[in-house]
Amino acid sequence: NEGNATYLFPWNITGLADGTNYELNVTAFDNGTVISSVTATGIIIDTTNPTSKLEILDPVTNKEKSRFFYNDKVLIRCTRSDATAGLNETNITLSIPESTTVDFTERTTETAGSTGIAFDVLFKDTGKLGDFIVFCGVQDKGGSFNRTENATFTMVTRPPGGSTRPKGFESPVGKKILSGETDLGRLAEKAISVQMRRTAVVKMDVKGTTYTFTVKELSEESVTLMAGPNEVTMKKGESAEADLDGDNTNDVMMTFHKQFKKGSKATADVTFESITTPVKAPGADKDAGADVKKDTVDKKASSAGSLLVTIIVIIVIIVVGYFLIKGKKK
Repeated sequence: NEGNATYLFPWNITGLADGTNYELNVTAFDNGTVISSVTATGIIIDTTNPTSKLEILDPVTNKEKSRFFYNDKVLIRCTRSDATAGLNETNITLSIPESTTVDFTERTTETAGSTGIAFDVLFKDTGKLGDFIVFCGVQDKGGSFNRTENATFTMVTRPPGGSTRPKGFESPVGKKILSGETDLGRLAEKAISVQMRRTAVVKMDVKGTTYTFTVKELSEESVTLMAGPNEVTMKKGESAEADLDGDNTNDVMMTFHKQFKKGSKATADVTFESITTPVKAPGADKDAGADVKKDTVDKKASSAGSLLVTIIVIIVIIVVGYFLIKGKKK
């Protein structure tokens, strides 16, 4: 035909491998004479669909999550890959609860081949309770689509503000929960309060020597501690002292506040305080009480004797007075 003309020829690519370079030759003839010949190289066949992975994440922790509180932000992540021609366009769409239409769309395009790239969307319009449905669709440069990925997350009612602790709850004195072996360093002027599990091995430097403290028995009513070489039992709310180095001076005072939780998670809320007090001899309090009692008895006996002498003196005065008066009358 006279003039410029465009001719379209179908090319059957069945059996050709993806990602392989192919050469295409085009030759034009005029009554059997070659008038033009063109060779096209670098033709890549792409019949493989791209892939994608859709994740619903907590924007704070970056961990997967399926339930959020009303009005919380939600991070939607679609990670795409294409092994051949590369990515072209990605769409994240979302439907709100009880909706049959697409209520949110976010789109991104790629201008070069990409592998394993994440497309993140921070979704904020979560002021509705129920299930939100998310879709991620990816198209590569060859026009192939991935199978659409979808996921669901749920918005639930936010709990009321304020404390949810039961009535009568007492906060633990020790805020740090210990399990396993822990070295708390030097026990000096400031007391140390901790929560000890049955598996806890606590080490402390008391007056230059490191001692080990462990829980031997624990109940809601009492705790038995191994304080260095000493076994000490305390009831809830009580304190006890221990002589760690055997010099007849108590080095540490321990106070058992109460047990928190139960079972394998139970903890003994204990405070340790460095002290220097003499060890009381066995029965010292009893002997002191006996001395006080004896002194009281002696004082009572002395008072009774004085009273008797006073009464006798009064009687003698009365009798002498009587006889003196009778003698004058004669």
